[in-house]
Amino acid sequence: MLYVDTANVDEARQALSLGIVQGITTNPTLMRRNPEPELTVIEKLLALEPAQLFVQLRGNTREELEAHRSTIREAVPSAPIVFKLVPTWEAIKLSVAWRDQETFLITAVNSVEQTYAAREAGARYVALYLHRYRLRHGTWPPLSEIRAVAQGHLRVMIASCHDMAEVRWALVNGADDVTLPLSLLQQLLANRDSAEDIARFNRDSPKAGRQPTGPE
Repeated sequence: MLYVDTANVDEARQALSLGIVQGITTNPTLMRRNPEPELTVIEKLLALEPAQLFVQLRGNTREELEAHRSTIREAVPSAPIVFKLVPTWEAIKLSVAWRDQETFLITAVNSVEQTYAAREAGARYVALYLHRYRLRHGTWPPLSEIRAVAQGHLRVMIASCHDMAEVRWALVNGADDVTLPLSLLQQLLANRDSAEDIARFNRDSPKAGRQPTGPE
């Protein structure tokens, strides 16, 4: 599935209007760029009726994470929210405790071992930051191994794509889900050869009210 990565309501609206974007992913960095309070942003994004809205829980302890979750659920008790957690033991404990009531994504996953822990904790997704991984290691991440450990219990989401080459790699190598900024979503149909073909079709198509004068 395809998601837009933003906490900007206008960007989210534009992305969802494309018809192929299923939902919205956010993170604390994106939320901080929006001057409005977090709950206001969440409510405005939900008003766009995404299939899912991903919101990252903040805190270093299970109590802090649970308090953040409770604050959001009090405001939007039955909204289609997937809660994002970083791969720490406190977060894993929360996922285990709430696995029957909430849907979780373990984000910033970089290894097979973290994927295995997320699977056993009952998470539904893991997210891998593609561009960040490449910057740190100078190579592509072990997506095939991560998918093997996920065993169909976890959907593997690729985030942090910075150009179409990275998007292409994610698609070809079997990402279940991809989340992209609006700028990359708008480039999905961009292709020089297609642009030339479209220009020829437009040039050769009869104008309104004109009849073709010869064979195609």
